[in-house]
Amino acid sequence: MSNGARHALGVLAGVLAIPALGALLIFGAHRINRQQSVIARTYRDGSVTDGLLVLGLLVATGLLVALLCGSRLSPLASLIAGAPLLGVGAFSAVRPVQALAKLDDLPGGKGQYGMDAAFLARSGIVLLVGAVLFLASFPPSRWRGRARGDSLPFSEAAGDRPAAEAWSPPPGMPMVSGHEAPPLFDGQAAPSHAHEPGGRPGGGRPGPAEPRGGEWTQAFGGEGR
Repeated sequence: MSNGARHALGVLAGVLAIPALGALLIFGAHRINRQQSVIARTYRDGSVTDGLLVLGLLVATGLLVALLCGSRLSPLASLIAGAPLLGVGAFSAVRPVQALAKLDDLPGGKGQYGMDAAFLARSGIVLLVGAVLFLASFPPSRWRGRARGDSLPFSEAAGDRPAAEAWSPPPGMPMVSGHEAPPLFDGQAAPSHAHEPGGRPGGGRPGPAEPRGGEWTQAFGGEGR
């Protein structure tokens, strides 16, 4: 895929990700607010289904953010999806009262989902997600396309490897066949390990005779009785 086509798909992915992220964040905030209201009324945890639903929405949001920040996707995807969220989150952090007033002017801003959007703006979740997406678009490696000849080593896309060059020994080194070991001694006979009478193994000089008898015989020169 050419670099231009990759960026075009990135633009499309970024545009589609804006409503998807908005829906996941607002619906997740709605379920969190509902869970908190149940706890405030009953001082008990809500149903397990509500908790799993909140968990699933948060995991789905994180998965979508990770896909937009992937190295195979054009950085325009994370840039386009993150810029609006970063702007809304930054405005809510700097001017929270004005942000709530602007939110009330939107259609449905005074209903339940308006309260959920206000919760997201106050909590800083929108600012965090927008900052992650926006800053993930700046590494230069994401803007460069993969070259045509680039491929991972030891993969099928790498094709056949070049044959290794024939090895030749250094000058002056004798060639030895694969089944023949080089001589260990140059023109010399290997030392014999045979035991000679009265001598040491290997043909060395004979050692001193071992004394006979016990300690009494060695000391007084007589035979032990």
